[in-house]
Amino acid sequence: MSEVRKQPPTIRDALARVHFRVTLLAVTLAAATMLLVGFISARDAAIDQLGLAGQAASYTAEPALVFDDRNALADALEPLTREREIASLSVRGNDGVELYAWTSPDIGQHFPGEAWLSQAASLPAVEIPVSHQGRQIGTVTVTGSAEGLAHFLARGLASTFASLLVVAFVAWLLARRLQRSIAVPLVEIAKVAHEARVERDFSRRVPGADIAEIQSLGDDFNALLTELEAWQANVRSEQETLMHRATHDALTGLPNRAFFDLRLPDAIGQAAAAGERLAILYLDGDGFKRVNDQYGHAAGDALLIEMARRLAAALGPDDFAARLGGDEFVILLTGENAAGRAARTLQVIVEAMVPPLELPGGDYLQPGVSIGIALFPDHGDEPEALLSHADQAMYLDKERRRSGTDMPSV
Repeated sequence: MSEVRKQPPTIRDALARVHFRVTLLAVTLAAATMLLVGFISARDAAIDQLGLAGQAASYTAEPALVFDDRNALADALEPLTREREIASLSVRGNDGVELYAWTSPDIGQHFPGEAWLSQAASLPAVEIPVSHQGRQIGTVTVTGSAEGLAHFLARGLASTFASLLVVAFVAWLLARRLQRSIAVPLVEIAKVAHEARVERDFSRRVPGADIAEIQSLGDDFNALLTELEAWQANVRSEQETLMHRATHDALTGLPNRAFFDLRLPDAIGQAAAAGERLAILYLDGDGFKRVNDQYGHAAGDALLIEMARRLAAALGPDDFAARLGGDEFVILLTGENAAGRAARTLQVIVEAMVPPLELPGGDYLQPGVSIGIALFPDHGDEPEALLSHADQAMYLDKERRRSGTDMPSV
């Protein structure tokens, strides 16, 4: 004879029979779950931001490490030190010598117990290698500030404690005569807490209740959800900012080498799947070092910015241009007839560089570039092979253009 399974009691029946401490425990667990979910989400987001900040610092520090210029290194990393989520930032060479070190001066005691909370919310240090031409030349170490997480925990604990006081009073007063007006709001709070924990959905809100104390609890719960939702939106915004810094050149605004290294394999895969060709144009400025030596780095920066502007203006809406570093740029042409458009694009770029650039001192420079072309799959089916072929073609073009001097016309 099969055993008949007894149906469990409803929450209304259960709450009507148990001591008020069960209610207090349930609310405590719901509040603790919300705090834990919010803390884990905020901490995971902070760790992701540290990784992006480390990548941005690695790319920014590369030129200064190459030229062993500590002043330039400090100037390049200074914008990152204004990020309140960063507690310290240091750069070391391959020999272990610390070339740059910064620690936030704002880290300290702001209220009793903050040190304990900061320690509980501590973030791991992130180490990102600094590479140049495929070789590691140093290491960037970034540690995060747990001050924001500590403040979040403090506010959450205070709100939870106040809510528990209200719930304890209500449970003691109404433990023997619980009504539907009490059970339903608690069920709704549990549902919203479950969705926030499982689905990370902080947009839900607890509906109103007929009892003032439960309404107060729901309002506090909704306020916590609003704070988590705002925190999440702010984290997304900061992640987008850091992602842009990590993938774009700060001087010209073009995508950087890291972005291009991610884009090229995808473009090759898409072209191979569609049976199409793609073209890479490798560009190098003519006489850029001489410009820096004769007119100064400000003139060199102005020249790079103008070259990038003219390159972007010369390209179509579907073309992709990036700055690889120094005075080296690369253009990726995809889609139909990409190979046929390569020669026309080369000519358009050459013509775009004809107008001279006026420097702040009144001198004029005519931007000049040497360009090499590589086609997929004609010159290779791997990113390294295509870039190598385009680079060699560019140097052959540079030799043909030099005419005895690498100085652009003045």
